[in-house]
Amino acid sequence: MIFGKSKEELLKGTQSEVFDIIKVGVNIAKLRKAAGMTQTGLADRLNVSFQAVSNWERGQSCPDIANLMELAKLFGVSVDRILGSERAAELVTDISEEKAPKMSAKEIKEIAPILNETQSDSVVRKNLMSEADRTSDEDGAGSGEEYESLYSVPAALLPYLSDELINELAADAVRTGGKGALPTDWLPFVDEDALGKIAREIMEKDGINAIPEDWLPFIDEDSFSDMVDIVCEKSGIGALPSDWLPYIGEEWIGEQAKKAVEKGGKGALPTDWLPFVDEDALGEIAEEILKKEGIGAIPEDWFPFIDEEILSEYVRKKIKKG
Repeated sequence: MIFGKSKEELLKGTQSEVFDIIKVGVNIAKLRKAAGMTQTGLADRLNVSFQAVSNWERGQSCPDIANLMELAKLFGVSVDRILGSERAAELVTDISEEKAPKMSAKEIKEIAPILNETQSDSVVRKNLMSEADRTSDEDGAGSGEEYESLYSVPAALLPYLSDELINELAADAVRTGGKGALPTDWLPFVDEDALGKIAREIMEKDGINAIPEDWLPFIDEDSFSDMVDIVCEKSGIGALPSDWLPYIGEEWIGEQAKKAVEKGGKGALPTDWLPFVDEDALGEIAEEILKKEGIGAIPEDWFPFIDEEILSEYVRKKIKKG
């Protein structure tokens, strides 16, 4: 893949299906010199940085479509002359005219880095989403069994797509194919609010334990907190999956632990919560138990997690009293 290889690998003769980024840089440099322009002068004409032009000519990056069209106009040549590929020139010209040419998945991945989000979305919708999917997008109702677009869109393309399209694809995939239809490598690219909404729908339908654990770091804080509150209010803190605890703030866990012990006694605090309860909060809970029932009433598995000062102070008072 052109955009996934180093310059050295490309120089060994790797041929792109669309165009060779090294040759593009060489062509730009030749045309610039023939026009008697410096890199700085060309940068000024295109309203880009000097570093951008330098990177183009060294094959480190490629001009986007808008700049490719400007370069062709400035030098009085065809886009083909710059790209060195009739196929690439055809694609660039069509896309610049807001058309969505027929392209293979490999071609889209090759050319994606020089497209803006709108252009990337357009070619993906045209080429990697089935007719049923596009009808679903327009009508708001999918066909379910015919849905295949998520699997047709490589994760490597996600950085070039709009959040709107990514969220749309993710939501449709889960709605029609279940939570397993959303690949793990998509999670960092799905908007956290959108993923939170999807997660809440799963919880309402199948319960809290149906939400995949690997989703948790990517769900927005508000949705996450709402789901936690719903579970605790409906079924108590014991119903909250322990794998959720690392993603919840210690302060909130501490407050819930206090409420649980006040309402149901020390046995109402699940053992797997102890490492996640704020030690000050657990210390306050322990202090109340000490006052009412003595040190023997504190569960042994609590001691490693209780604030040392609280226990030390209690011991000193007991010794002092005799």
